[in-house]
This record gives sequence, structure tokens and C-alpha cells, in this order.
Amino acid sequence: DGDPAVASRLATAFGREFPKYRHQLNTASLRRARNDVEARIRELQASTDRRSPQYARTLIDKAEQLRTFEALEGSNAFLLRAATGAVKIQPRPLRSAALGLILGAFLGLGLALLWEVLDTRVRSAEEIGDRLKLPLLARVPEPPRQLARQNRLVMVADPRSSQAEAFRMLRTNLEFVNLEREARTIMITSAVEREGKSTTIANLAVALAKGGRRVVLVDLDLRRPFLDVFFGLQGRPGLTDVALGRVSLEDAIAPISIAEGGRGGARNGHVSTMDGVLEVLPSGPIPPDPGDFMGTRRLQDILALLGERADLVLIDAPPLLHVGDALALSAHVDALLVVTRLSVVRTPMLAEVQRLLDSCAASKLGFVETGTEQGAAYGYGSYYHPTERQPESELVA
Repeated sequence: DGDPAVASRLATAFGREFPKYRHQLNTASLRRARNDVEARIRELQASTDRRSPQYARTLIDKAEQLRTFEALEGSNAFLLRAATGAVKIQPRPLRSAALGLILGAFLGLGLALLWEVLDTRVRSAEEIGDRLKLPLLARVPEPPRQLARQNRLVMVADPRSSQAEAFRMLRTNLEFVNLEREARTIMITSAVEREGKSTTIANLAVALAKGGRRVVLVDLDLRRPFLDVFFGLQGRPGLTDVALGRVSLEDAIAPISIAEGGRGGARNGHVSTMDGVLEVLPSGPIPPDPGDFMGTRRLQDILALLGERADLVLIDAPPLLHVGDALALSAHVDALLVVTRLSVVRTPMLAEVQRLLDSCAASKLGFVETGTEQGAAYGYGSYYHPTERQPESELVA
């Protein structure tokens, strides 16, 4: 009870009643046996058929004996003393709060550790950089939905937009990290598919050409080639046709118009914007074993000819984790870029990519984060006027 006086009276009353209760339990069997014997005696006395007096005497003696045993049977419990005071034992708020705090802390820590182990998502570009040990070259936002549905490049269709500015930043940073390396053949790859590597390299090639570079863009993703769709080159001969000797390299390379507002496409002769030139070499028919094709001498010779032809050769390679094509191709290029998307890549993927990059002889220039929110990649928003010339000299923070 919550009242100390009432609790003391209850405890004393319990102490007094408990011995009686124990005595009733202990004598219950004797009392039932005595009642049964007395019932038989009454039946015998009421019967007209008189039985032996000896039987009746035996029953009477048995009843007396049971009554004696019942009287002698006592309880081994007795009241030692009456309760004179009461001390509160429950609840104990301070102790309960302390125990709850300690148990809650341990439970929260355990759940946090479990979540950390099970959650393999990548939270930021900085985490990607730490795991891959590469610098961040650019954050590229999602292309507008209409351009994505039409498979058009933002650097061609809307070169004054904030999305296009991200590729100019990528171009500038790529030129800075490549100052000392002087890589001319650069491969771009990713961990897995659907991270935006083909879109990134196509827009980067246009940005470099608009900046005055002579660029050759090569589609060596022989598993899922897509550059021909961006530039409207479906059905044209490609790199594998050159390797088989069906067409010459000059006939397979398609010069691309990169005029603002237009859709990339082949033209007769080389088309330039400012002083730059963009040429695209599609993949051509897919060979039976693309992995073996990556290590052929003929492919090395073609890449060497392309390196002599242009300032930069950009190669769209397959993802690193699913097939070994990119790893084999990395032996024939000067440098490589890695494209990552936060919504796709996971920490085990990054660990495996980092292991594969360590085994590549080519120089690692950095990585590009794709799929960032529009306007949030660099905080441009409406900072610049859409009709003004875009800044070219800023570095990625």
C-alpha cells in the first residue's frame, strides 16, 4: 500500500492469518477422513440391520484417533512480531531512470552499429573520394527530362543552361589535373551500369570541342554501346568494322556538328566550333567476345592512330565490376575517369572499384558525381545571365 500505516497493519494481519491458513491446509486431509468415518457411524446407527458391535466400536475408535491427530497437527509458522514501520521499496524513480538511461544507451548504440553494418549507402561525394582515393572533378546534375527522353545532349541542345555549365567545370578541372600528366587517351568508366558514364563523356567531348580542342570520341562499350544514339549515327560502320578491315578509319570516323541548339549529327567534312573539332567513332557490330577484342593488337593500333589524329581521345568503356573489358582496356590508355552516382553505388562496390583501380597502370585523374540536384551542384542557380559568356576558369570547390 502507498500509506505506511496501512501497509504496516496489512503486514501484521497477514502474519496473524498465515499460520491459521497453514493449519487448515495441514489438517484438511485428517478432517476429511474423520468426517467420512463419522458418516459411516451415523449410517450404521440408522440401519435396522444391526451389524457386529465390534465393527461399530472400531469405527468410533478410528474417529477419536483422527480427531486427536487433527488436534495435535499444528502449523510451523507463527507471528514473530507485529510490523511497526514501513519503508518504500517501489517505485524507485531515480534508480529506474538510471537503469533506463544505461539500457537505452546500450540499445541505441547496438542499433546504431547494426544500422551502420547493414546500411551500405554512400552519403556524399567526399565519402566516394576517400574510398577511391581520387579527387572530385565535377558534380553533374540530371539532364532535363525532355532531353533525356529524346536522347539529346545538354551541351548541344541547351549549352547556356546550368546543367551545361557543370560540364564546362568538368572540362576545366580535367585540363588542370592533366597538366602534368599530359594524357591524350582518356577512358571513362563506372562501377556498374546506369551511372551516366556515356552521357557524361558525350557532353564532356562536346565541351572540350567547344573549348578549342580536337577531340575523338570512341565507343568501346561493346556490351551496351550508346554513343551512336546521342549523335544520330545508327547504322554507320564503326571501330569493329575498321578492326576487321571492312572500312578505313577515315571512313568510320564521323565528324559532328556541335552548333548550339542543334542535334549532333554527321556532316560532310569536319565541322568545327571556334577552333575545336569533334569526331565520333561508333562501336560498330558487337564481336562475339568483347573481352578478348580489348586485348587485340589491332585495337591498340587503332587507338594509336587516333592519338596521333586528335588532341584528346575519349573512350567510353564498360563498367568495371561486371566484366573485365575496362580493366583490359586500361593497359592501352594514358588515364581514366570514374563516374559515380550516389543513388546507385554502394560501399562494397567502391571497395572493389578501388581494388581494381590499384591494379590499373593508367593514371587516375579523378571521379565525377552524376545525378545531383539541378542548381545544387555548384550553387549557380541564376547567378549568370543566360546570354552572357560562361566562365571557364573556376575550379571545383
